[in-house]
Formats: sequence, C-alpha cells, structure tokens
Amino acid sequence: MKLYALRKFHNAVLWVALSSFTILTSSIAGSELASDALTEISSKLQSFVDSGETTGVVILAAHQGKIISHSAFGYQSVEAKKPMHTDSIFWAASTSKPFVAAAVMMLVEDEKLNLDDPVSEHIPEFQGMLMTVPDYGYAPSEVKLVKPDRPLTLQDCLNHTHGLPATAGTEAAESIKERVMASARSTLDWEPGSKWRYGSEGLHVAAYLVEKYSGMSYADFLKKRIFEPLGMKDTYFMLKDVPKDRLVEHYSRDKGEKEWKVDRFNDPVYFNPAGGLYSTAEDMSRLYQMMLNDGTYRGQRFLSKQSVKRLTTITCGHLETGDHIPNCFSALGFRVVREVTDPRTTGLNPGAFGHGGSGGSIIWADPTNDTVYIFMRNNWGSSQTPMIKTFQGIVSTAVK
Repeated sequence: MKLYALRKFHNAVLWVALSSFTILTSSIAGSELASDALTEISSKLQSFVDSGETTGVVILAAHQGKIISHSAFGYQSVEAKKPMHTDSIFWAASTSKPFVAAAVMMLVEDEKLNLDDPVSEHIPEFQGMLMTVPDYGYAPSEVKLVKPDRPLTLQDCLNHTHGLPATAGTEAAESIKERVMASARSTLDWEPGSKWRYGSEGLHVAAYLVEKYSGMSYADFLKKRIFEPLGMKDTYFMLKDVPKDRLVEHYSRDKGEKEWKVDRFNDPVYFNPAGGLYSTAEDMSRLYQMMLNDGTYRGQRFLSKQSVKRLTTITCGHLETGDHIPNCFSALGFRVVREVTDPRTTGLNPGAFGHGGSGGSIIWADPTNDTVYIFMRNNWGSSQTPMIKTFQGIVSTAVK
C-alpha cells in the first residue's frame, strides 16, 4: 500500500491508491455512528471492482443532514487507468426524472397548475384524444378508436399511468415541445390511470408545462429555482458542458464476457428532462435532503411540507404493477417503498422514496431514519443488486 496524497474534502479526505484501484473516502469528524461498520463499505465495495463486477462506483450516505460516508471505487476511465473520485460526474440518466415533478409542484404552489387538471386544458392539441382498443370481432391485430372515460391529467403524466406511446415521431423530436406535440398526435394505449408503464413521454408533457407557465426553458427553470439555490454547482444539462477530466465513461459487456467496452456518449439535440442530466453524488444528495427536510434546505424553502408529502405518496398502489422493483410503486416522479421485499430495498423502511437510472445508479431517501443513500455507476453487463444490498445494509445498520 502506498500513500499518494492527502487533501481536504469536507473535514477530511484520504486518497489511497492500491496498485490497480483507488479508494477516496470522506467522513464527518466526531460522528457517533458505528464507524467500524461504515469503514467496512470500502473493503466490501472494492471487492466488486477487484472481481470485475463493475468498472467504478461512487457512494454517498447522509444521516440527519450530514454526510457520514462518501467514497469512490474503481475507475472513471478504464482505458486511461484514471481513478474514480467522489466528485466524478456521472450521466444521471433517469435519476433526472424527480426534478420534473419537483418543478411542476413549484408551479402548483404558484397556482399556475393543478395535478388533477386535464392536460388538454393547458395544451389544446390534446383535446379529443382517443384511445386504441383491440377489436376482437375482427382480426386480433386490428384496433378501433374510442373516447376514454376520463381525460389525461397532469398526475397521470408524472406517475407513468398516462398511456402515451413512444413512437418514431416522439423519439425523433428535436425539442421538448416537438416531442409533446408528437404525443398529442398519437392515441392512448389505455384508459388514463388504469395501467403503469415506465417511460418518458409523460415527463416531457410535464416539462413542457413548466416551460409554458414559467416563461423560460425547462433547463433555465431548474437552474434558477432548484440547482442554484440548492448549491448544485456540478450538475449539467448537456455533455458538451461537462468538464471532460471529471466525466465517468460508459461501459458495457455482453453476457458471459469479462472485458468492459466503452460506449461513447452522444449529446442529444435538446436537453431531455427524463434522463439528460450529468451530476455528482453530492449534488444529487441535496435534492433528497431538501425533501427529507420537508421542503427546506439551509434555511431556504423550496416546497411546502404538503407538496413534499404529495410528491412522495404512492399514487398507483391499486395497480398490479407500479414500478420495476417489487412492492415499490410510483408516486409523482419518485418511486416509493410499500414493503421491503427486494434486495434493492435492503435497509430501507416503508415510505422511503427515490429513483434509479440506466447504468445501475439508485438513490433513496428514508424519512424513518432521516438517511439518504446514493449509489452511482455507469456500466451495463453486471447486476448492481449485490452492491446496493451491501452498501445500504451497512449504512442502515450504522444509523440505527
């Protein structure tokens, strides 16, 4: 073992390089938590890098508003042998989605929107939208168009029960508005609110309404109303703006392969509200800490306590499926744990809320023990579940 550098990060940061990997850890001085348990995170998660199960990971745990564990493992760039750091910038992917719901709720508080409003009241192009229904009186592949029993609402758009299909027209769009207009020209796949299907179309509708009623682009709204006040200085909308020396590369591998292949990022033509952010673990933790604080952060109020509750209350628990994780269901922009039955909810309590992202990242905030859990990585081809179970299990034991 050889010690290369010591630098400040919060109260203390120790950078240790062990031959082919680096562990970067920060902690809060004077913590009364089970420090032995927290230090176990390093050896356990490093073992996943050593065994080739991941290219690199950054974790952050915060308890009662203080960071208690913040570590980096593996590589930011495998080819360059560049170590991961706690301030490395990841493609946030779908962990971008909760920001749409938070932005909408701000406009609800501004009395410009209502979650139960029909989308057609705000976007006329959605008026008279029809729904496709299989007509089994003919060939099973044929459909007929009918009027849904109730209109599509803003809440439907935020909890993935809208029934808007992803089509060639929406996916080829070059702006949020253009994608929304393409959705308005489509037909619903089911009665709004009657089924759950994960996707991006509803989030685009919601983001477009943010633009319409704020008078600014969705990105500018986030920057002005959320990012800057929260102190999120390391969050970016487009790849071209991300500092290249801190960008975590994408990696993937096919089943049965051992070698990781780099997947180069491609900047889209517009900022995608459902999955376009680039950010750090610490920046992302600020949103979740604000939510745990009932809408406040460092003396500034972002949302009312009632709005936070609305955002994090299950809205589709009556459906058979309401999320990718068993016994989790969509709230508004967030998923919420109803029962802890899956390894990915290890250590959490019912009512914990969060979101995951492509590549294996997952974020949780648990109101029961006032703890934020952040696990970030950017690689496909191995299960993140054992790592998440290990990380959350250790932290939840330490904060009991």
